[in-house]
Amino acid sequence: MAFGLVLAPSLSMAASGEESVELIKINFGMFILFLLTFMFAAFLLNKFAFGPILAGLDARDERITSSIENAEKVEQEMAEIDTKRATIIDGADEQAKSILDEARKGGNELKRVMEEEGKEEARIMRENAEREIRSAEEKARADLKLESADMAVNLARQVLGEELKTNGNAFVNKLIKEL
Repeated sequence: MAFGLVLAPSLSMAASGEESVELIKINFGMFILFLLTFMFAAFLLNKFAFGPILAGLDARDERITSSIENAEKVEQEMAEIDTKRATIIDGADEQAKSILDEARKGGNELKRVMEEEGKEEARIMRENAEREIRSAEEKARADLKLESADMAVNLARQVLGEELKTNGNAFVNKLIKEL
């Protein structure tokens, strides 16, 4: 049984004056054969073409997803490493500051000790010098007393002449005591 479908009149039909003509006739046997061929071709394409293509796309999607997850893990690890690095650097800075402070304190302490030792040495040198000066001064005074006494005796001998011979020793002793 044939069914006709009117799509459009052709030009030659329009010129000839016919009003309606069936252009396409549908044959159900051919339709079923075409449908079976299409389903067979779709099955073959699905099994041998679309299946591997879709499997490849799924595998690619999984690789991309795992790569993104790995990248996120690496990014988190880098953030943790950066935090640890910053912590270590801060600790090193604090340690360096502590070492510098200790060195400054040690330097100041050494300076103070050296100043005290220098002052002590200067005090000892001054005391020694004063002691030597007092000793030299006492010796000079003693020498001066003896010379003064000798000069006085000589002067008195010359002035008094012989009279001093008899009373001279007592007079010299008196003068030495007064001086």
